[in-house]
Amino acid sequence: DLAEKILNKTIDALGDKDKIVELRLKIAEYYGKCGDNITAAKRCKQIAGDFPDSILYGKVISYYFAYLARQLKAKEILTEIDSVLESPSCQGYLSQLMYLKWWALRKTNQQILAEKIGEQLIEDYGGNPNIAPILLAHATDALSNQQYEKCRQLLVRLTKDFPETNSARQAQKILVRLGRK
Repeated sequence: DLAEKILNKTIDALGDKDKIVELRLKIAEYYGKCGDNITAAKRCKQIAGDFPDSILYGKVISYYFAYLARQLKAKEILTEIDSVLESPSCQGYLSQLMYLKWWALRKTNQQILAEKIGEQLIEDYGGNPNIAPILLAHATDALSNQQYEKCRQLLVRLTKDFPETNSARQAQKILVRLGRK
């Protein structure tokens, strides 16, 4: 797209590497907001490749994997994510990246590893809303295994700790049904 090329040339002329990354990331975000997650992911991957030593690298790479998740590209996430989890630049985004790995493992039916990573996330990031879907998944797993008390405990924790999340709303519905038994 010609307009994007012109915009990128103008941005690149700034000379400040991190400002360039920030503005290019905005372009990727706009693609995502318009529903073009494929282009958004490509732009993020390109930014990360062009500026691997930027202070914004972790943010860019976490957006990249999030856009892959929106495309349901679980296998692609699993192929690439372990290398960035070790990167010092990504430590500030570790909870998001680990959540995306957990999500991808569940999507590819790797339940045992997903459960292990989910437990680690709950332990390490117990107050982070990223764990709400993990708590819900563990609760529904417990329910399917007829572990009603464990299920109830997880659902209550979820509704108390993260009441504004979609996961909490789903948990509340399950709790109502469990209350009828």
